Amino acid sequence: MTNLPQTSVIVALLGAVMTAGPCLALSWSDPTWVACIGASEKTVEQRIAACTTEIEPARETPESRAFAYAMRGSAHFQQGDYDHALADYDQAIALDPKAAATYGLRATVRYLKRDLDGAIADYDRAIALSPDDIRFSAGGDAYLAKGDFDRALADYDQSMKLGPQFAFPYYQRGRVYLIKGDVDRAITAYSDAIGRNAKFPDAFAERGLGHQLETTSTGR
Repeated sequence: MTNLPQTSVIVALLGAVMTAGPCLALSWSDPTWVACIGASEKTVEQRIAACTTEIEPARETPESRAFAYAMRGSAHFQQGDYDHALADYDQAIALDPKAAATYGLRATVRYLKRDLDGAIADYDRAIALSPDDIRFSAGGDAYLAKGDFDRALADYDQSMKLGPQFAFPYYQRGRVYLIKGDVDRAITAYSDAIGRNAKFPDAFAERGLGHQLETTSTGR
């Protein structure tokens, strides 16, 4: 079973959408935008309603409406309503096809819906638009779920180059090596992950499994 994409990656992608939002400079003086973004103490339903108001064509530019769709999609995602989240991300991309972060968010939803090819396509598009952004190098999870271990390793290697301080790509690399039966490399990768995050219980558990397999195979 493949782990779900890190919550931190999803949060970072959402932050990228907000930072790039063409209406952000105006949003802080507009209570409807503040509610849509989630910067006020509103329920998810109230966020959705506020974003729906900002989506009205007469109110905003296409780029700002795309931003509102992306924010509403994030609210649906928070509810676990992946179908409505996906529909909103589709609309956001149709209105603003150069917003790399929105492709990353849609890729996450497609991954969770097990549309692995769609997720990979979205990650590839996000990378093409913003090649040096580590937030868009999560395609390895989709390749791992497809059983394409070499492509998964290539994506995790790229993640490590872009963000060598982050533990998760090393951990996922260890999982690939463990599946492939390369126990020594798996243990090394898990150790690299632990070296970057000493509070990573899955990495400790799976490194322990690696050591157990190593002991069994050598008879030590």
